[in-house]
Amino acid sequence: MCSLTTSPPRIAVATVHLIVRTVRPTGTACKGRSSGSVDRDRVWSWCRLRRRVSRPGWQQTTRSGPKAVLARFGNDPYIAYIQNRTINSLKLGNSGRRARSGGLMPLFHTTMFTNDPPGASFKSIGAAWSFEKRSGLHLGTPEQVHQRSSELLKERGHAPTFNSGFEGGTTFFDEEILIRSRSRSGAMQALNLLVSAAAVLDGSIEACPEPFSIELRQVGTPARTKSFIGRIGLLDACELANRVSRDPPMTYALHKLALSYQSSSPNLMDLHPGYSPRAFGVQNDPIYHVYLANAVTLAYSAIEELGLEIRASQKNPSKMPDGTWNPKVKVDLEARLHDSGIDVSGTCIWTLRGPKTQIEKDRRPQSAGKPSWSRGVVRDVYMQLINALSLASWLRSSTTTHRFTDTTRSLTAYDAHNVQSLARYLIMQKFGFWSAYTK
Repeated sequence: MCSLTTSPPRIAVATVHLIVRTVRPTGTACKGRSSGSVDRDRVWSWCRLRRRVSRPGWQQTTRSGPKAVLARFGNDPYIAYIQNRTINSLKLGNSGRRARSGGLMPLFHTTMFTNDPPGASFKSIGAAWSFEKRSGLHLGTPEQVHQRSSELLKERGHAPTFNSGFEGGTTFFDEEILIRSRSRSGAMQALNLLVSAAAVLDGSIEACPEPFSIELRQVGTPARTKSFIGRIGLLDACELANRVSRDPPMTYALHKLALSYQSSSPNLMDLHPGYSPRAFGVQNDPIYHVYLANAVTLAYSAIEELGLEIRASQKNPSKMPDGTWNPKVKVDLEARLHDSGIDVSGTCIWTLRGPKTQIEKDRRPQSAGKPSWSRGVVRDVYMQLINALSLASWLRSSTTTHRFTDTTRSLTAYDAHNVQSLARYLIMQKFGFWSAYTK
């Protein structure tokens, strides 16, 4: 089942996963928490809140990680996952990427700092670059922690974030994601893909930098600004960006969906059925129609880049006169979904709030049941995946791509959210992230 997220013109600004100097993650990774044992229920709730539970590679394992830190955690499944990734990271780190001249390729700063636990070194290799992070682990006394913090403040020009409270006394500082690439242009390409990957995984751009806003500079050169971003989730974004980098059409899918969020991306809590269920109604201002139509068109275009669009024509329509699927079109679509590793029998949540709009009257969603929270003005329904793709295709073709009509003027942020969330679900399913982020 795919659960979804939303967005209208960029009206709301918030800090979802963003961690700046005055905002720190609650629960297990806060400065000042005890370094002894921690309530495991709070660990799991903290992980779920940030969509950290059951990430790609999460599994029980008997492999032993670096003894100095990881061997003391027992059979905890989260630590087992961490062990697995740390070993893989260390193996990748031993190889080193070299330029054609024989020397190591240059490193570039991104000014994006990650607070992802456990703080060990990290390296992920893409098509023409690698993302790297040095270890931030620090097991010293409070005095030594303060000394190291002062050293990092002098080195970076801003105060580091110190994370503690993990079982076994694991403590670590945030560390910067670095890019190793043959050229600055290659590093910039990697950085742009990383930003788009983070937006797709978040289902929002609120904790992401603006495209092209980061000053990319080679390690060893002075910085012209002290701006930076600190957050969690960047290691997953590095992995997604690198998986996508090996397939050019997929990079377009990531960038198009990220740009769709630039047109429409409200605070995710505004989409919660228990809060402001009628917050995004039909608007009279034409600029809303332009932004929302652009968001829908770009999101569906991302689905096309995945090769998962409805392939029909006037001679071979997707639906028969009685409204049922054309068997040829349906079989073709299901085959392509299956080849992409996507469960054809899956369902999506189609968000419907407030009174029916003209769009809903023209093309009623084919309900496959209602979620438990659907009541009153919250009219969300489950939809079969292929029916959701059909509705998204119709919305793009009849409402958002060509000359605007009265139907276009009834667009809401929920329409954009539905198509964006469908595209996000397909991308994350295809590259192995969906089940990890929703369990």
